[in-house]
Amino acid sequence: MDYITFATAANAVNFGNLATTLNNGASIGNTTRGVFATGWANSAETITGTIQYVTIATTGNAATFGSCTGQRNVAGVSNSTYGIIIGGFNGVTTNACQYITIASTGSASFWGSLSSSAATYGGLSSSTRGVFISDTFSPNMQYLTISTSGTNTSFGDMGGVAFLAGGMSNSVIGLWGTYSDPQKTITIASTGNATNYGNLGADARSYGTGLSPLGGA
Repeated sequence: MDYITFATAANAVNFGNLATTLNNGASIGNTTRGVFATGWANSAETITGTIQYVTIATTGNAATFGSCTGQRNVAGVSNSTYGIIIGGFNGVTTNACQYITIASTGSASFWGSLSSSAATYGGLSSSTRGVFISDTFSPNMQYLTISTSGTNTSFGDMGGVAFLAGGMSNSVIGLWGTYSDPQKTITIASTGNATNYGNLGADARSYGTGLSPLGGA
């Protein structure tokens, strides 16, 4: 793992190591903890349900948090209290969502079911809402209310291809980056279509993601 200081433009610095390699998993967290959940663990693409965490203010290796139902190609959304692991793929697609309480270690619990399942997901969130997009719903974005178990609701149209989308956000604005289309922006508190933000310097692929300094605030 590497880290950056948001206020300073500079190269990333080593933070520590994960206890288990994770690919195409979910990243969630708050201002204190960063949590990494599920994914595939090796060249054979063996899927693991491991959940690990770090204390963001202190460099060091990840520690065991708990476990969840193992999936890959999931999205993660969170507020300061809860983290939700959205969907995934493990031979077949799933519409199930799992959640954890970030401040306490332990296994994930069932949160609710999406209206449909997909093979890939991307997500972003505010303190209230988690917004996600997938290869099934594309180009329609969906949202859920993080603190209330249930299902998803239509948010608006992405306005382009959402394949391998990655998101980042502050408490107000969400920004999507996708495999080939321009970056898109949304206002998280209000439903509606995404608008163009700008272009990446180069195409990004394979479940790219973003980060922001609010930590699920």
